[in-house]
Amino acid sequence: MKGYGPLWQRFVQWCKERELPFLPSTGTVIALYLLAIAQTGKSHSSIKCNSAVIAAFHEFSGSSKVTEHPLVCAVRNYARRVLPAGENRKEPITWEKVEQANQWLASTAQSLRNLSLATAISLVFCGFFRYDDLAHIRVV
Repeated sequence: MKGYGPLWQRFVQWCKERELPFLPSTGTVIALYLLAIAQTGKSHSSIKCNSAVIAAFHEFSGSSKVTEHPLVCAVRNYARRVLPAGENRKEPITWEKVEQANQWLASTAQSLRNLSLATAISLVFCGFFRYDDLAHIRVV
């Protein structure tokens, strides 16, 4: 909900400026809002995210599934075809950063927790693991 709040407030503000209903809203209103975002958006993920926010708030209020309206689906399909997917790549970490992190952990407190964290950082880096891979490692 923390991430949804600002996006929901933008939708509410947009509706109020145009004197349109926001909760419950209509498929036409939502499609117009998403189209406005698509015209200024950099990627289709902004359309997906805003659609999810509107769907969530309508579901919480017990309203119908307005984001499944044909016009809303058409705008999402349009955005997927026309707008770029967007890049969500992170800068790769270097071995120097791993060493820095491990040295900092060693200097702060000589605890089993810090040793465990330093081991995990090194293991993830050397094993080319993602967080999901590390999260599923179990010590028996």
